[in-house]
Amino acid sequence: RQICHGSEDVGKSKVQSAIEEAMRINPTIFIEGFEQKADAQLLQDLLPNIDLVVDCSDNFEIRYLINDACIATKTPWVSGAAVALQGQVICFDPRLEDQPCYRCLYPQASDDQRNCSTSGVLAPVVGIIGTLQALEAIKMITGIGKPVLGRLQTFDALESQWRSWGLNKDAACTSCNG
Repeated sequence: RQICHGSEDVGKSKVQSAIEEAMRINPTIFIEGFEQKADAQLLQDLLPNIDLVVDCSDNFEIRYLINDACIATKTPWVSGAAVALQGQVICFDPRLEDQPCYRCLYPQASDDQRNCSTSGVLAPVVGIIGTLQALEAIKMITGIGKPVLGRLQTFDALESQWRSWGLNKDAACTSCNG
């Protein structure tokens, strides 16, 4: 399900093999990897120098940390998630006053604790979600097109069906203060 890691990378960290594969594809880029668990302090240190965050994390805890750090630094971000046969993508831009944040969408962590470890994930679903995240990132960085700001895009692999859900800023949100 992850095209940047192959059997020849067994024993390497995912950070290192991902950097190597990205640089194999485009040797003119510079990538700095961090082999540590992301926490609030790391995000606060890194985000002031970042134009856009593309989140591929697999749990609410880190997404809330990313959300709060992006709000504090006014950094836009693209969130994507996949589990089992479903996926979702949404863009957030805290520079825009009327836009909701991740906590507006999920005020608290879901009681549904499904994750890739317990429920698995179908590899093509991850690819579809990742590809849409890449497209949204390009649109946000270049200013072309219309990113899915405040619109949750969900994908049901069993039905091969996309749905779009409008999202409003929550006046009671504890992160963006609605």
